[in-house]
Amino acid sequence: MTEPRFLHLRLHSAYSLLEGAIQPKALAKRAEAARMPALAVTDSHNLFAALEVSETLAKAGIQPIPGACVALRFAPAPRPDARAPDPAPLVLIAK
Repeated sequence: MTEPRFLHLRLHSAYSLLEGAIQPKALAKRAEAARMPALAVTDSHNLFAALEVSETLAKAGIQPIPGACVALRFAPAPRPDARAPDPAPLVLIAK
């Protein structure tokens, strides 16, 4: 296998409601076609796909990297009339 030019470290599957649509089997086929040796699936606020994606990718010879994308909320604004910043996404990847 040649050196990969790109590895997904922030990918949403169909388990990430309203943000992803790809099923684990299709994901494995796409990653294999792109010659990716590893792939991180970081669905929003959940790890529902972790087991199915890990098993499917491992069967295809691709290293699964489980993770999740969570919203990091900031402290409330110090003044009542001020607006708190919007939540920022934080990607957590398992080592």
